[in-house]
Amino acid sequence: MPSIDLPAGPIDYTDTGGDGPVLVFGHGLLMNETQWRAVIPLLTGFRCIAPTWPLGAHRRPMKPDADLSQAGVANVIADFLEALDLDEVTLVLNDWGGGQFIVSEERDHRLGRLVLASCEAFDNFPPKPARPASALCRVPVRRDLAKFATGAPSKTVLRAWHDDVVCFDRPVLLLWAVEDTMMPIGHARRMVGEFPNARLVEVADSWTLLPEDQPERVAAELADFVRTT
Repeated sequence: MPSIDLPAGPIDYTDTGGDGPVLVFGHGLLMNETQWRAVIPLLTGFRCIAPTWPLGAHRRPMKPDADLSQAGVANVIADFLEALDLDEVTLVLNDWGGGQFIVSEERDHRLGRLVLASCEAFDNFPPKPARPASALCRVPVRRDLAKFATGAPSKTVLRAWHDDVVCFDRPVLLLWAVEDTMMPIGHARRMVGEFPNARLVEVADSWTLLPEDQPERVAAELADFVRTT
């Protein structure tokens, strides 16, 4: 597996290569790039890059002074795109939504499109069902995981960041599980009217992890979104 050293530390990733449109994927807390293992093989003609972000399941520790707050990891994504010199990227987020703060951090110039797929939004950081587990990370555990899991800002800050994010003027796909109780469909139905250029696709028979529950549907919607925008 290739790896690249960034200011915050090493990032491992998979890369299908090729000169097709570039998709870069995000995953959830305590997960890694394998979250997309059933989707990426279906995206023929695309260059699919699936990094393992420092969300607790990464294989090597980040630097001791790395900023692993929500905004900090969004900046890790921006650093990754710059290090690989990627442009017109479609950034695809599922479960963890903090990658969208690459917009509020004003580092989104390498993005051509944004896909939010049943992920954290508004002030739902972390989602209510996950908050007890996040509280446990305030006791001594793995350093990087504790820094990230306890790094969510206040609701006031999150809402200010959200207001910045929905100013993103390039195409946005909201791909959302209708039955998801952790990432409410109401968030997507609200956001589609806030972004200037967004479409909403509602997916039945799935919960938060759309790439696991509906990989064929996810791949088809991603391919159509990129090709038609």
